Amino acid sequence: MKSKSLLSIIAASTTFLLCAAFFIYITAGLPKKKSEKYDTANGSGIRFYLTTTANRSGNEQNTKISENKTPCITDTRQFASDQREYDINIKMDVLKTAVNFRKISDSVNYDTVDLEYRKNLLYFFSSAVNAEEEADKWIEKIKKNKIVSESYFVSNLSHVYKNAEDYMCVRGKFYIKYSPETDEEYLKSMGLKAECWYSRDEELLFYIAVDDHKWERGEWVFYRGYVLEGYREETV
Repeated sequence: MKSKSLLSIIAASTTFLLCAAFFIYITAGLPKKKSEKYDTANGSGIRFYLTTTANRSGNEQNTKISENKTPCITDTRQFASDQREYDINIKMDVLKTAVNFRKISDSVNYDTVDLEYRKNLLYFFSSAVNAEEEADKWIEKIKKNKIVSESYFVSNLSHVYKNAEDYMCVRGKFYIKYSPETDEEYLKSMGLKAECWYSRDEELLFYIAVDDHKWERGEWVFYRGYVLEGYREETV
């Protein structure tokens, strides 16, 4: 009787050990999910790494992304910071283009306007539009009215924005002074006089052109401008 009980205990123990060994063998090969928490005080948040994927046969393959590579979900705060820096760089480029454009366009001397001036003016236009024709008309106007002037454009990043049509806009103040050599009738037609500084509020629109690069041009080209408020005489 005792021998039968002993055999039963041994059989039960053997069965338990075999089951335990089989369970350990199965669970040892299962993939483990991994998430790594970073210091949120430094704005790094939580990043998740892909540890395993399954191929079509169902066999798991280790595809862990290393620490040096881009994680599956990037830090949104870092992304927002990078986006802000990118936006600021774009605004800076557009602002510089606006300032240089208005200086080139209206700081002129009818006696020295030449092909070099025409080339500098076309730098701010796309060849996809009738820019050459417009440039020639502008130069003809300068020569016809014997325009001699100096000008500059003032703005800042807070006045640079994208409108609903995706044009980059710059609002600012345009300053100009005409020399006495300028045709008097031309100045009278605008209600201006020589040797006086005038200013007016403008909005300039720019875009990135896609054209055949007939001439050297900048990345941002001029689309159109709006006068927001007419000329005012400046007191110096």
